[in-house]
Amino acid sequence: MVNKLLHEEVQRAAEQLRATLRDLILAAGCEPLKPQAVHRHIGVDRVLCWKVSRMVRAERIEEALLQLPGEEALGIFITAFAPTTAPSDKIEGARAAAVGLNAAIAAHVGDRRTLQLMLDSVPGGQDALAQSRKLLFRGASGLWGIQAKERVQLLMLAPNPDNPELVDAATATGWVHVQRMRPDARWRMVRHDVRPGGTPDHVGPSSEQLSASGSLGQSMLLPEFCEDLPPLITHMEGSTTFYELGPSATGRVGAFSLFLGQIQRGLGSRYAVKKGEAAEFNINILAPNEHLTLDVLVHRSLAKLFEGASMSLYSAAFNDGRQFSDFERLGLEPEGVELENLDALENRNYPRYRELLNFTLQRTGWQLDDFIGLRFEVDYPPFPSVAQFRAPLEES
Repeated sequence: MVNKLLHEEVQRAAEQLRATLRDLILAAGCEPLKPQAVHRHIGVDRVLCWKVSRMVRAERIEEALLQLPGEEALGIFITAFAPTTAPSDKIEGARAAAVGLNAAIAAHVGDRRTLQLMLDSVPGGQDALAQSRKLLFRGASGLWGIQAKERVQLLMLAPNPDNPELVDAATATGWVHVQRMRPDARWRMVRHDVRPGGTPDHVGPSSEQLSASGSLGQSMLLPEFCEDLPPLITHMEGSTTFYELGPSATGRVGAFSLFLGQIQRGLGSRYAVKKGEAAEFNINILAPNEHLTLDVLVHRSLAKLFEGASMSLYSAAFNDGRQFSDFERLGLEPEGVELENLDALENRNYPRYRELLNFTLQRTGWQLDDFIGLRFEVDYPPFPSVAQFRAPLEES
């Protein structure tokens, strides 16, 4: 059928191979679900035995094919049963099934490389499209001529002291260890977009610098955390100000870190105006990144924001990067992990993360003990895209 990932002939051929491999292993007196025992019995690579075992026991055929060994490796695995008690017809049956699967893949998919890309969408959560994301990172780094080690985002939410029905937000966002691949590579930075889901009946939010020294328009440069930053070039297009990276050396020699931050007072109401409304905070993926970390810390009085909180990634290829629909949604929705000990909060890719958190607390006047947190992580977040944190608002 059209809406199936794999053609029926590919599925049948894969099931046939799984069945013949299972029968072959059993005929040799081994247990298919014990790859270590199979390894000791036939003497082939441990990893190969592990892959075959995972293929045999997988619940879904798509998951089984993710473990499919290469043609040569699979041939070695089957031939290794010749000295065992497995009869020759079992060995030949497995060989025939392998040939049949290769033929079905060639006829209905093209080749194994294409099959792996198709199957890359099978796992969910953090592992969704893992291979494709890594390939995209490498290709985009070369094409755009720039890449970053870590995309850091710290978002803190607390009640407004003058009106507890309103929420104040502090954001500290950065790109760590940015490198140019080419000396002429250009990188344009736009301001971080924060959009509340509700429409409260009050005057719009006021923005303050998170840093006490210098700002970059509405983007709010954090000089305290920028390292080896090249000169920045300003461009005006209509009412929007863009900031572009100036000249710098390539590779590790020219590596730098860029951080921005701001405090927004009275950003939005903690209560939904309409049923189902949510607060939405967007993290723009403005360059190829190896890793993204979003930490959301909310005041304990706003703990209900974490009920149903989620992160989704959206393509930024078909819109202005502000409004999204299911059309742009990518198959990647990492789960948030509760941060049990904020006193020990760190980021493995950014040694100064704790310093950044303490700086944010000092500037806002908030106390860390008053907060709880969630962390979302993504390896090789797609570029260009937007990671959106969504938190359902309380009903008044």
